[in-house]
Amino acid sequence: MQIDHFETWEDYLHNSQASSAQSKKRSTKEFAGGSSPYSPQQYSLKAQPQLTLSLNDLGLKIDFKAPFMSNKRPPEPSGRLWGLWEYEVLEVFLAGAHDEYLELEFGPYEHHLALYFRGERHLINEMLELNSLSFWHEEIFWGGSCLLAYHNLPPSFTDLGQETTVDHISGQEGSDSKDRVILGINAFWCFQDRLEKRKYCCAFPLPGASPDFHQPQQFPKYTLAKPKPTLHKQKYES
Repeated sequence: MQIDHFETWEDYLHNSQASSAQSKKRSTKEFAGGSSPYSPQQYSLKAQPQLTLSLNDLGLKIDFKAPFMSNKRPPEPSGRLWGLWEYEVLEVFLAGAHDEYLELEFGPYEHHLALYFRGERHLINEMLELNSLSFWHEEIFWGGSCLLAYHNLPPSFTDLGQETTVDHISGQEGSDSKDRVILGINAFWCFQDRLEKRKYCCAFPLPGASPDFHQPQQFPKYTLAKPKPTLHKQKYES
């Protein structure tokens, strides 16, 4: 599923009727941005954040990519950084049942932060583990990937409209299935522009007079499913 663009918060406030794209059942969900807030002369027309989520046997794999806005580097060395949200950052929110949700933050200087909430802004784990975390850098882009183990994900929603999550192996309904997971998803891209004005961009517009990312009940829900194994015919020699 592809989003038309990461919309600036200011633009959204002038278009409160903006609608979010509808989901399609696919094993991989992709969030792709649109035009950069900067001119094509400064950045490629493809200068846009991108986020891809996919399930595998170990958990949820997250691949991310964003333009490098050359904002000031945090004074702390690369690694986990409390307060990363005050710098150039790409944030991923994953919401589940029982008002539980994750906030994952990634910065271009290889900083990161992973938080687990139960209830709006009620932090219960600020040391959530990100497995296989890696970063890469290009001239005007940066990005990376990580893996969230199934036990670190918020509990899956059990329905999406008229649909019910079913474990295709056991045939039992419930949120413990690792074949399919239903989560509320949103992503945010934040940075200082050339005039040092803070910019807030989001994959899915949210209501409010000021930026407030902690609205998990407003995130659109998507079904993430494991790819079905491919059966190959074995060739025997006589």
